[in-house]
Formats: sequence, structure tokens, C-alpha cells
Amino acid sequence: MPRPTELSEDFEKTLLQLAGEVGLLVIDQETGRLTDNPSALAGRLIAIMRTLLQAANEAGVTLEAAAVKNLAKIFDRWPQERIYPKPFDSGAEPEERLPRVYSSTSSSAPCAARLMCSSAATGSTSAIG
Repeated sequence: MPRPTELSEDFEKTLLQLAGEVGLLVIDQETGRLTDNPSALAGRLIAIMRTLLQAANEAGVTLEAAAVKNLAKIFDRWPQERIYPKPFDSGAEPEERLPRVYSSTSSSAPCAARLMCSSAATGSTSAIG
């Protein structure tokens, strides 16, 4: 599907219409109009999908292509299996390496109650409050 070089005023109006449709869905949910009313929910979702499809057509993008690119972006940012590179200083003498575990304790002004926060991933502990 060829993409237009400039997006039209109609496309901008369609995007505003899409935002409005999503807003109506949120309002209906907040007011309880969708509770136990699957046909009302279906009606709102159909209106959103129709407007989304219209916006995609006006932009020259297929929903399939948008979904494929979005999934590629997601898995690039948050891979299912995290593989970390070797630490850059792993070949250095042990006393020259950066610490692999960090621990710190900090406190601000003294107070009656102190909330202790701890991070298992870094092994750090800090006092807040």
C-alpha cells in the first residue's frame, strides 16, 4: 500500500475521531454502562476498529504491517530471553574490576518513622523518609 508523502487534513480529523471514540469507551466504562452489557461494549469496539481502519487506509498503512512492526519493536526492546554481554572489565585483575554487587545506605534528616527499601537485583538498601 503506497504511503502518501503528506498526511491530509482528513487524516487528522480521522485521528481526532479515533481519540473521541476511545474517549467514549472510557466514559462508558467509568459510568458502568458497559457492565453486563456486551452489546454496548461490542458497539464501542466496532466503532473504534472502523475508525482505526479508516486512519490506517488514509495513512497508507495496513493494520497487519503495523502489528508486525510493533511486535518486532516490542521484542527488540524486551526480548523473551535476556542475554547480557560479558562485563567489559572481566579480563582485568580482580582489584581493577568494577564491583558486581552494590550496596549503599543513605538517610536524610532524622525522622520518627523510616521506610526501608531494598532491591534484590542490585543488593542495595536505602532509607527513605
